[in-house]
Amino acid sequence: MYLLLRYSASVESRAQFTKQGKLPGNERDGWHGTRRECQLGNEGKTRFCTSITCSLCGIIKTSFDLARGFNGTGFGLGWEILGKALYTSSSSSKSDNYSYNTNWNTPLKAMLLNKVIAGKCYVAEKAEETLTGPPVGYDSARLPQAATVDDLAVYRNDAIRPSYLIMYDGN
Repeated sequence: MYLLLRYSASVESRAQFTKQGKLPGNERDGWHGTRRECQLGNEGKTRFCTSITCSLCGIIKTSFDLARGFNGTGFGLGWEILGKALYTSSSSSKSDNYSYNTNWNTPLKAMLLNKVIAGKCYVAEKAEETLTGPPVGYDSARLPQAATVDDLAVYRNDAIRPSYLIMYDGN
């Protein structure tokens, strides 16, 4: 959490979001659905698994990692509408589309509610799959409000931290 707070303070010092009535660094909550290869979250199952490809345990143990998310063994699903980024949504139902179990026959699904430092957000007019970061002067990216996709893309590991694990019936 220290890295998130340090990054938030850095972003806040540049843009002074609190003077605009916003949280420091333009902090937001964002939902993230991900792959679960284990039984973490099932009744009585509270230990992390040891699989290097279980995105859920990896994110909770070490937080988000851009490098891990896009090397075929980590958190990404290859859906990169705003480039190589860490994605959250303000809509849990949108993030539900990315929450799935790989090895267990259970109706329970896992989703993370995260603290995200949006900072100054670049609004892309269309998909920009080749982005590796926001344009100069921006801290994050999203599509226009009218788009059917409300994802927020951040390009730094220290811009996001998981806060809550939510388990729910996916049926």
